[in-house]
Amino acid sequence: MGSDLRVGEAPPTEVETADGPDRRFRNEEETPRMSHPNLVLLVKFHSKLSLDEISEVVNSRADEFRALSGLNQKYYLQDAATGEICGLYLWDSPEALNAYRESELRASIAAAYQATAEPRIEVFNVLKTLRDGDGS
Repeated sequence: MGSDLRVGEAPPTEVETADGPDRRFRNEEETPRMSHPNLVLLVKFHSKLSLDEISEVVNSRADEFRALSGLNQKYYLQDAATGEICGLYLWDSPEALNAYRESELRASIAAAYQATAEPRIEVFNVLKTLRDGDGS
């Protein structure tokens, strides 16, 4: 986990473009709702396990992830081009993400999935969501 990640920094209220600020990315609500995450965490790694074995690991750890406070959703993915296994996490707050980053659950990813190297971690601020929580 690189120290260059600026978790906790507020998402921008405007995005600068060549023509000036782009106000389409403004956050309209001061307090985010559960359906609108503030942060996205992407974890990627190559695994020595087969997809069936990975599925077993996912299922055995799912309740631990469901119990995490502030985790809105987690997607289990495979990169179609590289075969890497990926976790895409949607977080309510920097505090929730940081608590996870310091947890044993996060630290155990490489061993649980028999990763060939330390997982690559990327954190993104959510600028805007396409749909509201009601699907519109």
